Amino acid sequence: ELTEPSRVVVDVTGAPERWTFDAMRVEQALVNLVRNALQASAAPAEVELKVADDGEGLRFTIADRGPGVPSEMRPRLFEPFVTGRLEGTGLGLAVVRRIAQLHGGTVTIDRRAGGGSLFVLWLPQVPREVK
Repeated sequence: ELTEPSRVVVDVTGAPERWTFDAMRVEQALVNLVRNALQASAAPAEVELKVADDGEGLRFTIADRGPGVPSEMRPRLFEPFVTGRLEGTGLGLAVVRRIAQLHGGTVTIDRRAGGGSLFVLWLPQVPREVK
């Protein structure tokens, strides 16, 4: 609802029935990732969001059809105020990283086969208390 649902394909076939995490914070992280992916992907290109239990944690994979993130920008991509766009604050991915860290998880970026970027938000199976 907070993005463009007609352009987001969600695959939950590998997702567990239940998982414990701070739902509001994880929702914010996912909204930030999906919004970025939508902005990077020219309409009507779709963004793919996949949720799966990998045996050790919960893996959210967000794949876009954009130009990809330049190699020189990748090391700093999750730092505050770093952005590749003319508009925006550069805080969205920093917030995602912080939310991942609060849950004992990680967020990474890779190149997507066929073009674009692939972001992975991973949360461990045994969450730590989020403060």
